[in-house]
Amino acid sequence: MSYMLPHLHNGWQVDQAILSEEDRVIVIRFGHDWDPTCM
Repeated sequence: MSYMLPHLHNGWQVDQAILSEEDRVIVIRFGHDWDPTCM
């Protein structure tokens, strides 16, 4: 299911994702796509 999530590869992308969303909840997941414990 993680293939549906946007992948943020650096700090700037994380900052932009947080700053561009005014009315939504942002969930940040740290880990690997292949690791089921990260989901």
